[in-house]
Amino acid sequence: MFLPRTAEGTLDDTGGSGKIGGLLGNAEFSGLVVMWTSKFLAALIVVSVAFGALFPAQAAKYSRQSEKVSELLLGDGIALVQREQFEDAIKLFEQAVVAYPKNAQAYSYLGFAHQQTGNLPDAKKFFGIALAIDPDEVRALNWGGQSDLSSDDLDAAQAKLDRLSRVCGPSCSEYKDLYAAVNDFKAKVTN
Repeated sequence: MFLPRTAEGTLDDTGGSGKIGGLLGNAEFSGLVVMWTSKFLAALIVVSVAFGALFPAQAAKYSRQSEKVSELLLGDGIALVQREQFEDAIKLFEQAVVAYPKNAQAYSYLGFAHQQTGNLPDAKKFFGIALAIDPDEVRALNWGGQSDLSSDDLDAAQAKLDRLSRVCGPSCSEYKDLYAAVNDFKAKVTN
């Protein structure tokens, strides 16, 4: 419930200054709320894990549904990327990874969108997560390698290019993109 603030404090739902106003302004009470919220979330995680262990068929069904939701959000986010609406795309990609945390492609696109907004630390973080989930995720290898070059880390970019060579070969577009970026970087360094 929204309680408007006055000079005297917070109004309760009867219009007078009430106990709620005192509690909301109390730092100790606020700390308790945060602590109990954290404990509730931890308990929710434990229950979720237990549910999966006790009811594997239902947990698998939930997992498939979560994966489908994640894929739909990913598709909508990719459409926003194509229109260069990166901030809105980031929100959808974040929802996609929350819905299904094993979606390496969603993490790749989340990294790419952050890269396009100039947020290289987050971009690198999400490329790393994507590669931890799927070491052969070609988008994360390509975009992560280009991010490495932005940080003057030719060795890391070259390692990703070598991996792309093994994963999809020199004919795939991700390999071609990173290969060109690595060669451009090398040319700039030698000149």
